[in-house]
Amino acid sequence: MPFSADTAEQVRDLFEGREAIYVEKGAAHIKVSGIHWNPILKAIKAQVQEIPTAGFPCEHYSGSCPRRWTIGAGYMTTFSQHTWHVGYGGWSLYFAPEIINGAMNVVSQFPKDLNWFRRYNLILDYLRQRNWGR
Repeated sequence: MPFSADTAEQVRDLFEGREAIYVEKGAAHIKVSGIHWNPILKAIKAQVQEIPTAGFPCEHYSGSCPRRWTIGAGYMTTFSQHTWHVGYGGWSLYFAPEIINGAMNVVSQFPKDLNWFRRYNLILDYLRQRNWGR
């Protein structure tokens, strides 16, 4: 199928308003909203809002929480019932309840003084061990 507004509609139907684990040079517990097609950029855009969660974020960040930002995906994006990847090695979103619950369990066991990079690597290990990676 060509990449188009129809693709954005499929992504919106799957993921609008849902929680996910966001991975991109770090990891965070987030909620996705505002998924839409941008015809000028020929890309899918979405809003991401961090859900304050003990153990997250697993990245170097010193700003206030919760954070909000916009993500975008072009023709290389891939998605399934439970995942959405930007397609060029950037961000990935994991929506399956078992992924979210498992990640929450992993981060709940982190010592408070565990550095962000180790947290991030432990989340990646969790995803890889269950074949939830790319």
